[in-house]
Amino acid sequence: MKTKRLQTVTVKTFLPIMLAMSGLLAGSGLHAQIYVAGIGGAESTALEEYDRSGNLLNSTTLSFTEMGGSMALAGTDLFAIDGYTSAIAEISVAIPGTIGVINNSFIPVSDVSNGADGGIVASGTDLFVLTGGGIGEYTTSGQTVNASLVTDVNSPFSIAISGSDIFVLNWDNGITSVGEYTTSGQTVNASLITGLGDVQGIAISGTNLYVGQTGLD
Repeated sequence: MKTKRLQTVTVKTFLPIMLAMSGLLAGSGLHAQIYVAGIGGAESTALEEYDRSGNLLNSTTLSFTEMGGSMALAGTDLFAIDGYTSAIAEISVAIPGTIGVINNSFIPVSDVSNGADGGIVASGTDLFVLTGGGIGEYTTSGQTVNASLVTDVNSPFSIAISGSDIFVLNWDNGITSVGEYTTSGQTVNASLITGLGDVQGIAISGTNLYVGQTGLD
């Protein structure tokens, strides 16, 4: 029987409205970029592109009213949640220094959950999206695989993926927990980690889970 060992590391969150994402993109040549989204105004979101040295390459204002930093990178496209219209937008980032919106309403998603630190992740050609009722699975070509892939969640607001495992932050009356699920929709452990406080987001690297928590000195 295979035993999975995970460590939880709590880190202080300085800017909960932002989410940085990086990855290798295939264009005219491989390049590694960082994308940061923040609130740009009542009817917009600011999306900035940096190189791995921290140099600003582009700053663009997008007409997403409630994007809040929820983005996923797949190939040469960013997929972003617009919480106001309950849709996933597709954004082209194939050319360094150039950001272009392909489709503001690429995939309509009912009751999308737009947590400040990530309501969407990508794995290969699949997108896993948090909704008020659980986790939905879609493809990067716009098809719905299963809008109710996982329902054993409670007020989910942040998601991370590693291989075939999905980790979700759930909120219940002021208490945050981490649930573990599979990309095929099975519940591994809905209460993998419990008793967390004011948590903002979750990320995973190897066998470590990183939980962003506010209010730490």
